[in-house]
Amino acid sequence: SGRRSRASRSVQDLRKVLERAANDVRVLVIKFADRLHNMRTLQHMPSSKQRRIAEETRAVYVPLAERLGIHIWKTELEELCCQYINGYAFELLTERNRQSEDARQRNLRYLQHYFGTLLVDFRD
Repeated sequence: SGRRSRASRSVQDLRKVLERAANDVRVLVIKFADRLHNMRTLQHMPSSKQRRIAEETRAVYVPLAERLGIHIWKTELEELCCQYINGYAFELLTERNRQSEDARQRNLRYLQHYFGTLLVDFRD
């Protein structure tokens, strides 16, 4: 019952924000900034709250940011949500991205060396 009423309040709050945003877009920007800040500092809250807030963010703010075309907010919110909703998958993805970045850097160094060698040969 408490969970349902909290979700109902959250939907009502969002509806009010959207109504205000129709008159002044700054309301929506402030709401997103507040949610981004909350998600960035979620590690300081109890895990039950972390999951609830992350799920609410994923259900409401991520799709809204996508519809508004604000992909940088959408992407950051999605990543933060994933971290708290499915920490194991988040860690796997983070590690794969790190390995991929390492491989890209190695390839870039190789190409820089290769083309540098070609330029030296070409000049001779």
